[in-house]
Parts: sequence; C-alpha cells; structure tokens
Amino acid sequence: MTGFDVAQGLRERYAELPPLVALTANVLKDKQEYLTNGMDDAISKPLSVKALTEVINKFHGDDVMEEPQPEEKEVTENINSEVFNRLLDLDMLESYVDIVGSAPVLDSIKMFEQMMPDYIDILDSNMTAKDQPGIASEAHKIKGAAGSIGLKRIQSIAQKAQSPELPAWWENIEDWVEEIKNEYQNDIQILKSWLEGRESK
Repeated sequence: MTGFDVAQGLRERYAELPPLVALTANVLKDKQEYLTNGMDDAISKPLSVKALTEVINKFHGDDVMEEPQPEEKEVTENINSEVFNRLLDLDMLESYVDIVGSAPVLDSIKMFEQMMPDYIDILDSNMTAKDQPGIASEAHKIKGAAGSIGLKRIQSIAQKAQSPELPAWWENIEDWVEEIKNEYQNDIQILKSWLEGRESK
C-alpha cells in the first residue's frame, strides 16, 4: 500500500482522525496532490525541527512546544568547521539530534558501519561482472544509508554512481566506487567527532 492508500482507507473507516501528514523524499513543489489523496499536509525529508514544529502548530496551535531557538555555536577550530561542512549534512544532523537525541544517532551510525561491508562486497562483485543495473542498485542503497546519517560526501558520490545515464558513467564509475570504499570509514570518524563535540557544548 502507498501512503495515499493508507490515508484513504483511514478516511473511509473512521469518522474522526488526527491530522494525517505525509513525510516524503520527493521535493514538494505542490501539496495539492497530497491533499487530494487524503493527507492534511506534507513535509519533505530530511525531517527538520522547523518543518515539524510548523506543521504541529498548524493543527494544534499554542498547545505544543515553541520552536527551539538555535544555540550560538562557537567555532574553536576553523579547519574542523570546514571539514564538517564539506563532509557532513550539518542541517540534517542538527535536526536529527534535536529530534531523537545522540544515542539513536550513534545506533544508526553503528548500523551503517555493519551494513557497508556487505554493500561493498556486492558492489565489487557487480563491478567485476560489469553489471550496470546491479551497480546502480547497490549505489542507490549506499546513497540512502549514507544520507540517513548525514554523510554528505558519500551520499553525493553514491548519487553519481547510481546514475548510469550520466555522461561518461562507465569511465568514472570505478573511481567513484573506489572513493566510496576508501573514504566512508574516515567520514564516519568525522561524524562521530562532530557528534562528540556537539554533546560537549
């Protein structure tokens, strides 16, 4: 079932419902499709505290928390700040930690670490077989997994690797796969360092 099927089924079954809000990976250009198909609203992934607060306030007004005010962050080392911004999706991560706390984020990082060797093994096998659909499929999984924990650089490389329609894809795919394999563990350590630094403030 799609989210639309679920929404329409609930509408048919119950006379009263809490607001139904879609969470979508698609870019929201027009919410009308969601409203027509039984949703009360829709927000895009990655979920942000601001968007979540706005949609809750829309339906519940003053009964809910006020939007948290961003804390002033003192950057003690410009180099670290530049590295974090280059490798990590900091907006997404800030919202993620604000919503669930650090412990679930660390759990997600551990899960990513456990999953990546299998992804890499299958990717290598598909590369050896020159299996274009298989390569794209595994890169798509890596892109989603990396994006879910804010590994911006790995997500970006995997985005290219999952897109055989790009010019010179075959000429570049080996370099992209090698970059993912060589860099993802470093980027995980950078992510853990950022998380530790955030918690110490």
